[in-house]
Amino acid sequence: MTLDNYKIERLSIISDTNGEYSVAKGAIIDYYEDILCPTISLSITFPDTDGVASQWPIVGGEKMIAEIFFPYSGDTFRITETHNVLNQVSGNTMTQSSGQLFTLNGLSMECLKNEGVRLCKKYQGNIGQIIQELLQGGASGGTNPTSIGTSKNLDSENTTNSYSFIGNQRRSFDTIQWLCPKSMNGQTTGGFLFFETLDGYVFKSVDTLLKQSPVAEYSKIETVEPGNRFVIKHEYQTKNSDLFGMSRQGMYANRTIYYNSKDLKPDLAKGSNLYNVTNAKEILRKAPVLPEGLDQIPTRSMMRFLDPGATQNGATLGEVQDINELAKYQNQTYIRLNLLFSQSLNILIPINSELRAGQVISVKFPIPTSDQTKKSLGNNSTKDVSGNYLISQLRHSIHDNRAYTSLKLIRDSFEA
Repeated sequence: MTLDNYKIERLSIISDTNGEYSVAKGAIIDYYEDILCPTISLSITFPDTDGVASQWPIVGGEKMIAEIFFPYSGDTFRITETHNVLNQVSGNTMTQSSGQLFTLNGLSMECLKNEGVRLCKKYQGNIGQIIQELLQGGASGGTNPTSIGTSKNLDSENTTNSYSFIGNQRRSFDTIQWLCPKSMNGQTTGGFLFFETLDGYVFKSVDTLLKQSPVAEYSKIETVEPGNRFVIKHEYQTKNSDLFGMSRQGMYANRTIYYNSKDLKPDLAKGSNLYNVTNAKEILRKAPVLPEGLDQIPTRSMMRFLDPGATQNGATLGEVQDINELAKYQNQTYIRLNLLFSQSLNILIPINSELRAGQVISVKFPIPTSDQTKKSLGNNSTKDVSGNYLISQLRHSIHDNRAYTSLKLIRDSFEA
């Protein structure tokens, strides 16, 4: 028995009119989670030897289910009818007597429900409670639903600030993503993230996610012991720092111009609306410094409209504060997230169906040494690639009698 073995106990699409059809034979299965994406997704590629794609026909909306057993760990990976629905069907251009290769792409039902939701009222209060209302509360039926009405679990935390806004016919997911950088956690902020895992939805601050205890530990070992599930098979590190691109986005320095809808005049006060990365020292342990003072010169100008009659000026509901306050926290969030994702570690491990995006794992790599008799692994106390990482992206791949998990890991090299 090897770590790659698996048994597909059930892999099917279910139609309300045509019943259940198994696509397990010769299937290639890929499952995805991403902390920047509000939906999980499932991809199944299979040889259609029975012509089911043309005979049913498959039109989208069919339910996708999976039960895959891994003998070595004893775990079963399950996609139930409440998780995924078929969104897209694609096939190759050649059809032979032996069949045609089709790919079924599925996503969450809530992602489709979101297209029919329109927010048409004023929302105010703690942002965490607003998120719960947008996902689970309110009427989900009728001609103008104001909530997705999901029954899935929501793992969330309340923000330390309140916010007030008008729905303006936005969709729920769009609004939640819009609220994430406006959400605060204590005196410092890295913003909040909203995403879906196999366990449900998550709305938590970046700081909270990064401070979690590791759920597993993986090591890169040159001589692998048979049956070791917690070993790193392959790894590579990426660095995506783009000085020019980030300058264009105003990451290092930017200016905000406020336009007051009451007196119809812009606020062009010099200096008061400037923000640069050195102002973010309260959230960054090592703020980047550009040569020749370029981090002090604004490379992007942004326009914000103020509506004192509908929303508050500051970040705290009911208190009229400095109009720069909310923009300051948003700028901190953009800076923190850009730096957080600028460096990542990608690893390939034996499949672990219990891992989730948004969890923290510990990884250990050999410390380079000229004395090969004193080999050792790094840890959090060493200044190397070893340490605790947040799972940013997760992919389970199952095909050809092999099953493995690919992880994109990030950690905060600029933490406070």
